Amino acid sequence: MANEYDKILKESVREPKLNLLKQLLGIDTKYVRAAPPRIQQTIVEREADTALEVETIDGRKFLCHIEWQSTNDKSMALRMAKYDILLMESYECEVMGIVIYVGNKAMSMRGNIQSFGLHYECPVIDIRDVPPNVFLSSKDPGELILAILTGKEPERMIREILIKLQVLTKGDQVYFKEKVRHLEVLSQLRGNELQKQVIKEEENMPITLDIRQDLRFQEGVQEGRLLDAQKMIEEGLNLPLIQRITGLEMAKLQELKKQLEA
Repeated sequence: MANEYDKILKESVREPKLNLLKQLLGIDTKYVRAAPPRIQQTIVEREADTALEVETIDGRKFLCHIEWQSTNDKSMALRMAKYDILLMESYECEVMGIVIYVGNKAMSMRGNIQSFGLHYECPVIDIRDVPPNVFLSSKDPGELILAILTGKEPERMIREILIKLQVLTKGDQVYFKEKVRHLEVLSQLRGNELQKQVIKEEENMPITLDIRQDLRFQEGVQEGRLLDAQKMIEEGLNLPLIQRITGLEMAKLQELKKQLEA
């Protein structure tokens, strides 16, 4: 089962969107793209998960290496150091390593090692500390389903994920069912009861539903985007970047900024 978790997580975040990267990196990115296959193949053979080329808005370029971990590994920092040195050699650039813990037990991993002149450090993030809206606001079905691992209000979370999956998969029932199966598998990381809740909510959903016409959904999406935009404004992001991430009208963002500065 662990291999299935890994496969789904790697597929879901092959190319994270700007909103998630902002949360993980704490910086504004100009673009992000998956590493070229020729180099990525070398990395995959050593079991690294996600390798991304990133450029910040001020022109700094580096590689972001993300590892998804479902169990506590006392040698995690050493593993990350090995991967990142290999990536630095392959890409000839700086590398930022990040570990995201998705397991159910309390996180106990360290992100640093030190031995004489050697020092390595990377952030180790418990996915439960990531705000659910980071995933719920994504337009990528794979990234969206990761919200189930944040552990906040499971019943409401499951319904919102399923509703948004219907919209994002645009009536493609095969694709929709594939992502629901992925949701079921990931929910097992939080125990069988959560998986049962996912299955129950799925069975209670209408077979076909154009939820995009539902005013409750539209209002919920708008409210979520406004909350995201407010956080980004408070963190100092520029309005054009916030507009690209949230899809809100510039006039609405300018009005929100004015209210926050009042």
